[in-house]
Amino acid sequence: MAGRPSKDSPLRLDPHTGRPLPEGIRWREDRQRYQIRVLVPDLYGNWAERTRTFRTLSEAKKELAKAVAGKNPNGAMTLTQWHERHWSAIEASVRPGTARAYGVAWRRRVQPTLGHMKLEAITSPLIESAMVEWDCSTSTKVDSLALISRLLDAARRARIIDYNPAREIKRPTQDTSTSPTSRALTMPQVMKMLDLIPAGVYRRYAAALVFTGMRAGEATAIRVRDVDLTQGVLRVSRSFSPA
Repeated sequence: MAGRPSKDSPLRLDPHTGRPLPEGIRWREDRQRYQIRVLVPDLYGNWAERTRTFRTLSEAKKELAKAVAGKNPNGAMTLTQWHERHWSAIEASVRPGTARAYGVAWRRRVQPTLGHMKLEAITSPLIESAMVEWDCSTSTKVDSLALISRLLDAARRARIIDYNPAREIKRPTQDTSTSPTSRALTMPQVMKMLDLIPAGVYRRYAAALVFTGMRAGEATAIRVRDVDLTQGVLRVSRSFSPA
């Protein structure tokens, strides 16, 4: 049976000195070169063995040492494990609304598709394939991709991985062929919506949103001094966010 060459095999002996070669280095008689083997992830995150050859033993030793040193033991950590360790830092560095969006993105999209992957095996094609599976709006995909990028950026700064593959991915953009007005309520629909809301502050609040285009946080932050009833003007200068 074919197997690993013994220490006395010509493959394991240095032809120039007759001494055994260091572990991980072989002599290729057909190429007259020293050969090393290393494991690297391919484009889709699967591990594959690659060989490299060198003219001198010193070059082979140097490259083998670099390959071994570059294997961070934490690189085998999954994205889920890294998320558990680093999420609190991300949550504290963004606005509450952004943190909530990231939390939903993680539970519904990122963890189900990429959570089981090892950090060192995640590649840009792998992330793009996961994005195809996400059944959501363009803006929601951007939020999910931003979360992945933040996680992998932190792993890069921790020297667990060499680079952040999420930065290689072009952010999806809204289909320009879709008119923004096609998603807006018609005037009859607006009036029906307001009729369904009991008379009072909530109906006036909804009317302010729909007739001015303010965001919910902006309307919530309006104060009496911001209203000029004579001129029919609302001054929007702040926004409210929970917590």
